[in-house]
Amino acid sequence: MTEYEYVRDLPDGSRSRSKSAWTKLSDNEIYFDDFIAVEKSDNEKKALEFYFFGKEQSYPERSLDRILNEYTIHYVTDGCGTVNGRRVVKGQGFLLFPGQFHNITSDKTDPWHFKWIAFGGRDAGPIMRSIGLNEQNCFFDFDFTSDMERLVDDLIYKDHDGCDINTYIHGIFFIILSHHKKQGAPNGTLSDGSVKYADAAMRYIDEHYREDIKIDNIAKAQHISRKYLCAVFYKHMGMSTKEYLLSRRVEAASSMLLNTDMTVSEISAKVGYGDYTQLSRLFKKKMGMSPKQYRKIGVRNVDEVNFLRSKPLENKR
Repeated sequence: MTEYEYVRDLPDGSRSRSKSAWTKLSDNEIYFDDFIAVEKSDNEKKALEFYFFGKEQSYPERSLDRILNEYTIHYVTDGCGTVNGRRVVKGQGFLLFPGQFHNITSDKTDPWHFKWIAFGGRDAGPIMRSIGLNEQNCFFDFDFTSDMERLVDDLIYKDHDGCDINTYIHGIFFIILSHHKKQGAPNGTLSDGSVKYADAAMRYIDEHYREDIKIDNIAKAQHISRKYLCAVFYKHMGMSTKEYLLSRRVEAASSMLLNTDMTVSEISAKVGYGDYTQLSRLFKKKMGMSPKQYRKIGVRNVDEVNFLRSKPLENKR
């Protein structure tokens, strides 16, 4: 049975944690963050797992600078704010990617209320891409606020004794995704036949990024030319195959920097680079800092996902 807790953050900075669901607060409260926290699995091969699922009424100009260790999708159901400098309003959402720096700030006069889900696993990225979300296309519109309110409230304000919470969250998550209107391709639309080539290339890179990947070989396996594969991939993803491969390697390296004690040289070999200086150069280009600087700055955020293991249960009602 998956372990989980109900958590509530309040304006005074206190965090209350319980095995029983909270009573729902009014959305007019000046600030609260109510969520379920699920114990993180040690199984790196797990297809999809959830860490947090909740709702926040933010206070004005609340600003967070974070390096996330997971995918986190947000749905703004009231108010507005900015995400990495971009304004996001009611009826819009955004996906934050793991391993990257993000700043999210609520508005000064109309602070946002959003629902949020933090998740990971080997299928997390492909599932997001299936609804058109990727690093180049991470903002979206949605029109199912009332359904979102009902589903999230049912999850976090109802006791789920005797239920495997991860299974329950899986169901709610896919119901929410079923409401999504797939985002348009960054550079136009593709036929289903062309999309399948791009999707196959993405899956291959996802599974083999640790190896010496040759795009020519991916194209030959699909009986198409390299030029055609690169064209449909870019049109579908908004980035080249080379950029996508780099992104996957840097994402994996970021996770290892935050979650292991491996040296940069060891991590470099794990993600497909024989020479650690190559990883360091590419990492700095994408992240704006060296792997060692990233580890030093980012490690303080990792315990947020694993706090169930690091703290005894507190019952504050």
